[in-house]
Parts: sequence; C-alpha cells; structure tokens
Amino acid sequence: MEYESGKARRHETKNSLKVWGIVLGFLFLAGVGAATWISSGPTGWGFAERLRGAVMFYVFSREPNFYFLDGEKNGEGFVLKKGDVFELSYRDEFVFKKVSTDVLSARGISVDIHGIGSSNDLHKLLKGVDLVDRAVWSEKGKRLEKGFGESSISISYKGRVIASIPVKILITPQDWLRYAERSSKNTIKIDYLKRALALNAKDVNLRRTLASAYFKAGMTKEALEQYKVILRLKPNDGPALSALAKCYLKIGRYDEALEAAARSVKINAGEGNVLVDLAAAWAGSGNWEKAISSYREYLKVRPDDPAVLYKLGAAYQKAGELDLAVQQYKKILQKVPNADDVKLALADVFLKKEDFGGAIKLYRDVLKSQPHNAAVYANLGFAYGKKGMHSEEIACYREAIRFKPGDPVIHFNLAAALETAQKPTEAAKEYEKVLKLKADDYEALTRLADIRFMEKNYRSASLLYEKALKKNPREAQIHTRLGLCYFEMKQPDRAEKSWEKAVQLGEDNPEVIAGLAGSYLRTGNKKKATLLYAKIAARKPTAELLDKLAALYLDDKNYDQALATYKRLVKLSPKRGYSGAGYVYGLKGDTQQQIAYYKMALKYDSEDYDIYAKLGAAYEKQGLLKEALQAYTVAYQLNPDAEQVGRNIPRIKIMLLRQKH
Repeated sequence: MEYESGKARRHETKNSLKVWGIVLGFLFLAGVGAATWISSGPTGWGFAERLRGAVMFYVFSREPNFYFLDGEKNGEGFVLKKGDVFELSYRDEFVFKKVSTDVLSARGISVDIHGIGSSNDLHKLLKGVDLVDRAVWSEKGKRLEKGFGESSISISYKGRVIASIPVKILITPQDWLRYAERSSKNTIKIDYLKRALALNAKDVNLRRTLASAYFKAGMTKEALEQYKVILRLKPNDGPALSALAKCYLKIGRYDEALEAAARSVKINAGEGNVLVDLAAAWAGSGNWEKAISSYREYLKVRPDDPAVLYKLGAAYQKAGELDLAVQQYKKILQKVPNADDVKLALADVFLKKEDFGGAIKLYRDVLKSQPHNAAVYANLGFAYGKKGMHSEEIACYREAIRFKPGDPVIHFNLAAALETAQKPTEAAKEYEKVLKLKADDYEALTRLADIRFMEKNYRSASLLYEKALKKNPREAQIHTRLGLCYFEMKQPDRAEKSWEKAVQLGEDNPEVIAGLAGSYLRTGNKKKATLLYAKIAARKPTAELLDKLAALYLDDKNYDQALATYKRLVKLSPKRGYSGAGYVYGLKGDTQQQIAYYKMALKYDSEDYDIYAKLGAAYEKQGLLKEALQAYTVAYQLNPDAEQVGRNIPRIKIMLLRQKH
C-alpha cells in the first residue's frame, strides 16, 4: 500500500511540473507582444489584469473576457465597452473594425448585431435604416411608444455569447411618415399616421388621411372624432361633412347624420352623392317618404345610376309601396338584365305580395347563374311551401343544406316542412341536427320534444322540455307538457310541481287544471284542489268542473258555497244543477226548497229514479205521505232493482192506514 501511494505522489509531482512548464513558456512568449497588445486598446485595464485573463483562457481554458469593440459610424470612430449603449438612427452607416478579448489571435471571435447583417458582422458596412425598419415591423408599435426600439450586439467565442451591448434604435418623425406612405395594412398605417400627426396636430390633410384609414378599418367612432376636429379647424370643409354623415350613418346615429348631410348638401350644392347620404339618413330614421324624395332628386342628375335606382326600389319596399318597388326593380332589370341582386329583391317583394309563382320564377332564374347559392335554394323552398308544394319545398331545403350544411335555420325549415308532410321521424332527425349546431335553439327543442311525446318516448321528451325551460322558464305550455311527461312516467310529485308552475304562469286549460287538482286529491290535499277548481271556475267554468267543485265544498260541509256552485251549474247543466241544489237544501234542513229544486230537476229528466227517490224522502220529512208514496212508486217503477225504494212503498202505505184510522 505504501509503495502504491508513493507512486501516486510521484505522478502528481510530474503533472504539476508539466503545468508550470507550460505557464513559464507562455509567459516568455507573451512577454514579447504583451505591451503592444495591451496598449492597442483604450485605457481601463491594467497589464496584470489582461495578462491574468489570457493565462486563465489559454492555460485553464476559462471563458475569454471581452474588453472593447472598436468601430466607425458616419466616418467617426467609436469604442464600445461593457455597460455602454450603442445609439442608431435610420441615417447612420457603421462598421465594427476590431474586437478586443483574451483571444490574442481573435480566432473564433464573432460580432453580431441582432436584426440585420449576418451571423458575424465584423468588418461589414451596415445601415441603421435596416435596423429601424426591422424594429418597426417586428415591434408593430408595441414598445415604440418610448420613441425608440431595442436590439443588441452579441460578442461570441465559438458560438457562445461572452458579452452583449444594448442598442438603442432611435425612431424619428420622418420614419413614421415614411412607413405610413408605404404601408398597405390599415391598422399599421393608422399607428404611423397617429405618430406623425402628434408632431403636427393642425395638418388637416394628414388628419383627413388618418380619419379615412380609421373608417376603412371599421373604427368609425375614431374616424368621427377626427372629422369633428377637421370641422373645428375648417368649419365649411365639404368632404369632411360628407364623410361625417357617412360615419353617423354607419353607427346608426341618424339625427346627427341628417344634420351633417343637410349641411353638406348646402355646401356641396353641385355634388349629387351628398343627396344619397341625405336619403340614407332619412331612411335610417324611418322617414321613407323623404328618403324617396331625396333619391328621386339625385336621379334627376344621374338617372341611370343602378345603385341608387336599387336603393329607391328598396325604399319603396320599406314604405310598403310594393307596386312601385316592383316597377323600380323591373326598370333596373331592363337596364341590367343579369342583376341577380335585383332579381332577389324583386322576388322578396313577390313573396310579400303573395305572388309565390313570380318569386319561384325569379329564384330559379338566379340559380342558373348561382347554382351553389344555398340562400336562394332556401328562399325557393319557402316559396314552394307557401304554394303547398311540399315535395318541391323539401327538395329545395335539401339542396340548400348540401351547399351550406352548417346552417341551423335551413335544417329547422326542412324539419318543419317534413312535419307538415306528415314525416315526423325524418323531421326529428333534422331537429336533432339543428340542436347539434345550436344546442339552445328553443323552437327545435320544443318541436323535437313534441314529436318524442307523440311517440310516447316520455323520457326523451321530458329531457328536451327541461332544456327548453332553461332557455325560457316562463313558458306555461312547456311546464304543462313536462307535467304530462312526468305523469305518464308515474312521477306524480314532479307532475304536480310542473302543473303548479304552469298555472302560476297563466295556464287555463281545464284538462290541465283537472289533472293538477286530481293530483292534489290523490295526495290528500283537498284544500289546494278546491282553491284550484274555484280559480279556474271563475274564469272558464265547465259543468264537470263546477260539479267537482261543489262536491268538494260538500265534503268540507261548506253548504253555502256548494249551493252557490250548484246554482251556477244550472246554466250549464240544469238537471245536475237543480238536483245538486236540492240535495244541499236538504242538508241545510230546508225541505221546502229541496222539494222545489228536485221538481225543477225532473222537468229536464222525468225518468231519473234517483231524483224521484230523493223527492220521496223530502216529502216524507215534510209529512206529505201521499206525495212521498207517489214519488217512491215512480222511482221503483223506473228501477225495480232499487230495493230500498221498494221497501219504502209498503212502509208508507202502513203509515197512511194508521194515519187514516
């Protein structure tokens, strides 16, 4: 073990001697050129520091240090050290001439200014304008609000960055104007114009250019503000007034559009287009008569302008002057026979006039030049449907879907047409497609639910009704139908809640009321059932409803209300009303009125044995035995199976004999 250890120590000593030999050799060689190397750059680094850096790099393979970058800009020399910032504008031309590091030969050293040039820009002539352009186009104004852009110079050794110097790219007003003039993209152009305008706020032409760029970009409110400033600077600027009117029209501020257009008409007396703006302003405010007048005035100057002829036709259409609209559109078609937009507008007028044949002809004509137009197929289908040509209607909707499969409206119209054609299964499939495209479509939900209900698929129907109620929770009929689903699914509690909600929202269908009241009765809530029957009876009384309501009053021993209800029943069912009232009078102990009402009931049905039996009992209470015997006898003759009535007859006869003797 000792021998091995000693051997290791001898090996280490040998390596150390080797390292020191390399160092001494390097120092000897470095001494020759060190003074020249160190003195060739700017002051700030001592001989010892530079020498130590070189030793660390060459002997110990440490990363080389960067000391300075020497260059020339616009004919003048410059030196950049760590911590310096290099400033550039679009006018500058520059070159990096020399870089000082610990690498004496400069082999493997590269200088790269990011954004322009190549991977090594040393000894290459570079232009600031390239860097300015690069900064503006890459930043797109995000960080250029400070008036400058940013880049950096990287000094690298064998691809590894050993130092970085920030570059400040100065953006001048001339740059913004230059970029605005050559930019084709509105949003970028607007940004450049804003920067240029900030330097000359009273330049009307520049502001007009900015306003126009805003308008083209859809930034109407911003354009509006610029035109207002122009008019403050130049109150009678005709083009600005006309443009201002267009801005107001676009955002629907028709009163202000009218004011601007009227001023524009006065200033631009010979300019016909301002009349079109004025007409559009009148149209926007709903004054179609004045809109028509303005369009006509314009057409006196330019009678063959197809665009304004079309707008006049549309104004007639909006004003309800359908015959004049037809004449106008036909006039355009004489001048421009292939104007499909005019044909479609005329077809719409024909639909309103219920000239479905005329509309069909025009739609089919348009399809010759636009065979893939889904909207035209859809409108043609609608026209066929109005004529009752459902096969053709369905075929057109299917063609429309072929060219526009993702349109939920067309799928819905097809589904409705299939329903009309008594094809509920196919209709259901189309409604399902509607819901895939538009999950919360209320009409599709309810119609599909109705089909499922008719198919007795109550589970599916209930889920669809529930979704529909999330969309429209105050629809009484949907609550009613949902209650019916729950009832059929043997869920009376849920059915009851749905019907309660339906009644609260105004449902007055007697069958629904009866269903809810029956639900109350099944659960033993007679009070709620009575109140419900009373509520609906006050609005829509029926004989069955009043009969049930009176029975509930009787069950609760509320004889006065029962009597009043039976008397109301007399108007709808006289026999039942009089008979019921007579029974209540009997319970109240008023046999005289009881007898009178039973007699009235028998006028409407002289063969009702039950009323005769009750009349006999009432006579008997009054002590009128002969009348009682007669009533019992008739009752027994009408129904010999009435054993109790049969036993009453001999009993009354015995009572009469006793009374006689």
